[in-house]
Amino acid sequence: MSKQRDERMERYLQLLLEGVENPVALAQRIGVSERTIFRYEKQLGVSRGRRVVRYHEYKPQILAHLQAWPNSRFSAWDLTKVLRLDGVGLVKNALRHLHEEGLVQAIIEPRDPSTPQQLVTRWQIAQAQVEAA
Repeated sequence: MSKQRDERMERYLQLLLEGVENPVALAQRIGVSERTIFRYEKQLGVSRGRRVVRYHEYKPQILAHLQAWPNSRFSAWDLTKVLRLDGVGLVKNALRHLHEEGLVQAIIEPRDPSTPQQLVTRWQIAQAQVEAA
């Protein structure tokens, strides 16, 4: 193990002793991804399983960003990077839920004009949400 990794693991163990158990909080305080926290747990044999549903955590962040840019369209990848969220798949799932609730709309369009056959789904705030704001 590298020295930096040893220091992070030591910090992880210290935070556990202090009573911090939430993987998101641990990751933020150590400066690693949540996935790294799950790796630490697996290495120590205390794995609690990976959380897959992050909708309730991501919903306010995604909506706030889309409301701040009501005339723009974003791919799930764009939102993952801009909002610094863990995993594009988790963001896609959150966007699907938001779409089902009528809070966002999905626009399927060409990735760029030079490749019209390559389609991408981009997301923007639903018109009803823009009017309500």
